[in-house]
Amino acid sequence: MRVSCNRLKLAEAFGIVSALAVKGHSREALQCVKMDVQDTGLCTLSATNMDTSIRLELDGATPLGNTPQKKTTGAALLNVARVGQIIRETTDEELQFANDGEQILISGKSSSFRLNSIDPKEFPDSTAWPEQANDGYIELQSRWLAESIKRTAFATDPDSTRFALGGVLFEADPETDELKLVGTDGRRLAYVVGKAKMVGNVPTYGSIVPTAALNLIARSLTRSETVKMAIVGNNAMYAVGGTTISTRLVDGRFPNWRQVLPTRENHNKISMTVGPFHGVIRQAAIVADTESRGLDFDFTPGTLMLTAQTAELGRSHVELPIGYEGDRFLMRMDYRFVTDFLKALDASQQFTLDVVSSTASALLTTDDGYSYVVMPMALDK
Repeated sequence: MRVSCNRLKLAEAFGIVSALAVKGHSREALQCVKMDVQDTGLCTLSATNMDTSIRLELDGATPLGNTPQKKTTGAALLNVARVGQIIRETTDEELQFANDGEQILISGKSSSFRLNSIDPKEFPDSTAWPEQANDGYIELQSRWLAESIKRTAFATDPDSTRFALGGVLFEADPETDELKLVGTDGRRLAYVVGKAKMVGNVPTYGSIVPTAALNLIARSLTRSETVKMAIVGNNAMYAVGGTTISTRLVDGRFPNWRQVLPTRENHNKISMTVGPFHGVIRQAAIVADTESRGLDFDFTPGTLMLTAQTAELGRSHVELPIGYEGDRFLMRMDYRFVTDFLKALDASQQFTLDVVSSTASALLTTDDGYSYVVMPMALDK
């Protein structure tokens, strides 16, 4: 294998793919990224942790000509720790990679490295978009999917013993051409709905995609391309540009999220702006308890008062003018849960805060299909 790569483009691609390599794994091949140069001249990078796999077509790669002793095509396993450091530390514009079966030579104009080689056959098969996926798949805009992942993945609980909470639910509705994404950890819920193109026989049941895989998918997306998503067996497949990602679905039954999204009467809808609301929460939280993270939201006509008090740190009191004209009531929420929602939006964006009482959940919504539910904390008696 002999190929020349633009170092900056290689660094970007290697950074994405290498996130899946498993540091310290007993199988040394899983600590590596596989570089593969095919007969067509295509150069790809692949990595896997056995649950999620990625295969990325490398831009800026040029196969070098065959010689009697060395072939252009072939593969090499690149140790993530060592090769990643070489790519970051060298200053050469181009890096050449060659594998003679025993060692990998990495060279530029001002540097060269020889690394011991691992047999590429020890690496699992690379992810590819399977023919079966064409029977039914969903087409999404990259920008919308990346934004939707950002708005839902944070609300999941990857460490939960209830495995269904460790991912985001994808639920398709071919009749309305809508795709819903739902993430929850049992104490808050994030929900996004948007239009998508359904191609072929798209299943209507929900599939739970693990949070870690979604974060990798979001990193791989561009703002201009279309993403294809398909469920094949127990795997979710994503293809965008020259990148294909496959991930094993999360087992378990997802909570009945429709029961969590409130539909109620006699509620108070308050128009808010992200930036000012986020600012007063950060101020009030300076002395909040770091374990319970409880912050008191005191709603009075025209004003929202935020307070926190701890014996060790003291007390905070911050006010924000709001368009509220109902009766006064107090509710306590985990300030981190509220700020997670706000950090998923632009500071200038408008949203609606829907509240009823100290014991009912708070509903935060935007006009572009995003809803977020936060359960209140118990007030001191």
